Amino acid sequence: MESTQNSKNQVSKKKPFYLVTTDIGMGFSVFLFVIGHTSLWWDHTLDTQWPNLPIEAWLLLIVAFLVPPGFLFWYTFNSANSLLRRKTDTERKESRQRLLKRTIIFFCVAEFGELVTAIFLGKPILNYLVTWELFHMFSFSTIFILIIFELAWVIERKGLKDYKKAAIIELLFVIGVVLGIYLIFHDYTQIRTIAHASDLTVASIFERILLDFGQAPIIPYLVFSATGGLLAVYLNLPNANKSTIPQKAIPVFIIGAVSFIIGLILLNVEIYTSPPVQSPISSNLVFISIGFHLISVTGGVILLDLDTLYGVPKINKFILPLVLISKISLTVYLLHNLAYGIPPESDLVQTLIPTLPISMFVGLLYALFWVFLALIWQKAGFRFSIEWIIVNMQRKKWRWWID
Repeated sequence: MESTQNSKNQVSKKKPFYLVTTDIGMGFSVFLFVIGHTSLWWDHTLDTQWPNLPIEAWLLLIVAFLVPPGFLFWYTFNSANSLLRRKTDTERKESRQRLLKRTIIFFCVAEFGELVTAIFLGKPILNYLVTWELFHMFSFSTIFILIIFELAWVIERKGLKDYKKAAIIELLFVIGVVLGIYLIFHDYTQIRTIAHASDLTVASIFERILLDFGQAPIIPYLVFSATGGLLAVYLNLPNANKSTIPQKAIPVFIIGAVSFIIGLILLNVEIYTSPPVQSPISSNLVFISIGFHLISVTGGVILLDLDTLYGVPKINKFILPLVLISKISLTVYLLHNLAYGIPPESDLVQTLIPTLPISMFVGLLYALFWVFLALIWQKAGFRFSIEWIIVNMQRKKWRWWID
């Protein structure tokens, strides 16, 4: 009788695994994304002024370049943490089904968003449907991290290596290939002009999806997804002893700092030796992004989560808005991108943001609007948001080839 009561107490004390750092980081990323993207309405020709940009423009570009990679870093970091909790074949099968569904859902949402944008802007629909924006990258990142773990689980079942070690080796291989072959020996600067919006040949479509078109071409952005997954597997937060995390974090901080410094060196060399690339997927900014996110994510876990790693921490009023906006981050991204389709030369944009400082202030107010909306929307459980739709579609019974 006493043992039964003890087991009940143990069950009642068990709390869900939760990282407050994840919600805060995603919320802050959404906030900065809205501010940076809105401010970029002010001038879409910053490259004509390079490198003699005002300090505000430099800050704006840093925000614009770090946030999109951060979305993928955070997303695969979370997905890998979820997969690390799967121990049995049944649990792994459930994860496989859930992630396959999510891949398809993300892809459909991306196509829907591109379709609406094309209609709204009066552009050729087919042209927009072959772009590869961030929602497509979420879809690709989902199937990518699932493939990594599926292969690692197979390796473990065959008795060759522990699945966590196998996953680390696989992710390091992917990162090495992308950085070594694509970014260093065939930098983005060499392929800026390969794809044109009006060219719908098979070769051009293939090139723009893999390399050059949109915010998130597959090959260079894959390094952010792989790095986020690698950090999750290395820290192994769902299963790790909390006391060992600070010690394990030391190599991460060192690698992050080295990567950041390499990126700064490459950026400064490029400014004075060749036409610089203002893109988050040039070699220099890839290294800067990797370093920044390795340090910030690991530091956030140590500062915010170590004492409450296996429970839901108390969230004060300052942090709450960031947590709430993270719950509708995909919705904000999609709706904001539709609004961002308004031409910068339109009377509305020219009236609201005539100068860069004013545009940044308008961006701040716009970001606060989304925070206010999240505060209200939470009372309705964020019903009909993209996140709400994804969760409900994942729960529904699909055809046999998924379930």
